[in-house]
Amino acid sequence: MTKARQLRIFWKVLVNLLDRGYSLVQSLQQIVIIQGENNRFRNDIWGMTELLIAGNCTFAEAMETLPDLFSLVEIDLIRAGEIGGVLEISAKYIIENKGILTKANQYRVFWNDLATLINSEVPLLRVLRRAGMVFDEKSPQREAIRTIIECLKKGHSFGYAFKQSGVFSDLEVDLIYTGDQSGKIETALFQIAELC
Repeated sequence: MTKARQLRIFWKVLVNLLDRGYSLVQSLQQIVIIQGENNRFRNDIWGMTELLIAGNCTFAEAMETLPDLFSLVEIDLIRAGEIGGVLEISAKYIIENKGILTKANQYRVFWNDLATLINSEVPLLRVLRRAGMVFDEKSPQREAIRTIIECLKKGHSFGYAFKQSGVFSDLEVDLIYTGDQSGKIETALFQIAELC
């Protein structure tokens, strides 16, 4: 079984167990049991579970010990879910956005990721880099993210930075300006995602 397929199954089973009232540790223990055979994926999940049982770290921190298994976006989404008390929602979001993204979906995923991560304790520049990973490395959108980051480093507002990128629509920029000024940037970002 491929790693991608194992991860899809992992997230689906995790969400199902959490929805049924299992704790995170109980859910991970069940996943280990389901895996049955002694393989690397099972051992990785068990190692993560042991860290959580020992109370040494959060789920996101445990995931960080497995960089070959979990993407930085997945880790940051889980971190945001843990901080916000919406772990199940973050895990469901990971399931919904697995696989190849069409160009139309890339924007929706970008705005949703950005909105989800913005309220976490993840630094803003890191949030932008992670959310921007949905776009191809050489795409104009990735270059726009770099421009936005540079503007923010210079102390410019979020709205100004997005306007300077030259990639996002006037409507998107206006919603960001409004969200930035009202202190409800995540709401504006979710609204933009709905428009995509």
